Amino acid sequence: MRLHAVDAVGRLIDSATGAGSNRVSNLQFTLEDDSAERRKALLEAGEEARLQAETTAQALGVKLKQVVSAETSGGPILFPQQRFGMAAAEARMATPVEPGEVSVRATLQVTYEIE
Repeated sequence: MRLHAVDAVGRLIDSATGAGSNRVSNLQFTLEDDSAERRKALLEAGEEARLQAETTAQALGVKLKQVVSAETSGGPILFPQQRFGMAAAEARMATPVEPGEVSVRATLQVTYEIE
């Protein structure tokens, strides 16, 4: 199920447990559109890959020529501060779910031709 209102997650959990569920797991929070953040992460990964390749080439006494291949991977993850407990249920309050920080990670693997 996809839910776009983070503030409604607690009520959804309460509805599920009220209907008989005794376990809530695998909650995943992501960005609806992470394209700008992913581009920024890839720019940073590309710069770091180039710096590492240049340092390695220098240490080996070779020179970098051109990029032969590049592959990317990664995805956004939002780690909320989840507080699920019986106290909220006993007090008849909505289960608190507090959003945390968004982390967008990108991995860039680059192969360079050397001379």
